[in-house]
Amino acid sequence: MFANIVDELAKRGHEVTLVAQKDSMTPEGGRLIEKSSLNDDGQLNARKEFDNINSAEVTEAMQNADIVHSCENFHFSVQWVKEVKKSNHFIQHLISNDAWNIRIPMNVICISQTHRQHMIHNSYGFQQLPFPPYVSNVRGIHIKDARVVCPDIDLEKWKPKNYEKGDYWIWFSRFNPDKNPDDFIEIARRCPNEKFKMFGAHKYLDHADYFYRGREDHPEPYEKMVKETPNIELLEEDVVADMGKKIDLISRAKGFIFPVGLRTNFHESFGLVILEALALGTPVLATPYGSCADIIRHGKTGFICSDVDTFIERMQDIGKIRPQDCRREAEKNYRKGKQAEAFEKIYKAVLLGESW
Repeated sequence: MFANIVDELAKRGHEVTLVAQKDSMTPEGGRLIEKSSLNDDGQLNARKEFDNINSAEVTEAMQNADIVHSCENFHFSVQWVKEVKKSNHFIQHLISNDAWNIRIPMNVICISQTHRQHMIHNSYGFQQLPFPPYVSNVRGIHIKDARVVCPDIDLEKWKPKNYEKGDYWIWFSRFNPDKNPDDFIEIARRCPNEKFKMFGAHKYLDHADYFYRGREDHPEPYEKMVKETPNIELLEEDVVADMGKKIDLISRAKGFIFPVGLRTNFHESFGLVILEALALGTPVLATPYGSCADIIRHGKTGFICSDVDTFIERMQDIGKIRPQDCRREAEKNYRKGKQAEAFEKIYKAVLLGESW
């Protein structure tokens, strides 16, 4: 998501400084400030992120910037901007449904219309971090408004060889309860004559706990659940990094089954996996929760399903969806460059004194 923004802004002649991990992209004509906020085990470290944002190098870069575009997790840079009274040159780009980390309820960018509504109507905030000045009690923070900039996708990168379909259904995401692989497994068990494939993050971070060992909120490991379902083929996590394999698997699937939110309280703020499937000509069956219904055109590029029975019923109708229509939807509304175009307009408005 962010790489597309940075790449396109650089191509449009903007000088971009990116603060990111080592081996991240270096913007054309700009620079990369290498800062990692992860522990050795890959977990996010709030103390390290705070130190990185307040380092002399990053502080100077923010002081010299026309616009500070923040996508970082705890929004420590928001506090920095507030202290130097440059908040009118700052935007908060939120990609999750967490409002607790918002320190300044202004210039908020959401990534779908449903995400915006969620943030406006359910905005609250609290900070309970282990060091000052961010230790505080629960506090309410009201977001009066938020702009929407949807993610886009590199259609040259995400391009099917053809629109020929195989004989299987697919699920790909992170192996944790938020992404609800549980009901995909349940659908597979109730459709023993169909073939299913799964791949996604499961070896690192908390994904490994859920996959191999189970956790208090999900005691049964996903590995065990999949092994007990013979018509599911589990693919290794390295498929995530192998674009050729990934594109081939997704593009040849009869459909992408994404029952996110069926048994959890998780509402997808956008869902890049949906865009990836559509760009590859694969219809999407998803829930009405979060942004899914914002992206999927029911009956045209997929189906919105409210329970497992409906998913199974709509699987029988997948032949009504033309793969070319899925691809066309991605080309029309989510081509790479649309984010950068939208942010250019927002930057200009903010520099002229506009805020929301």
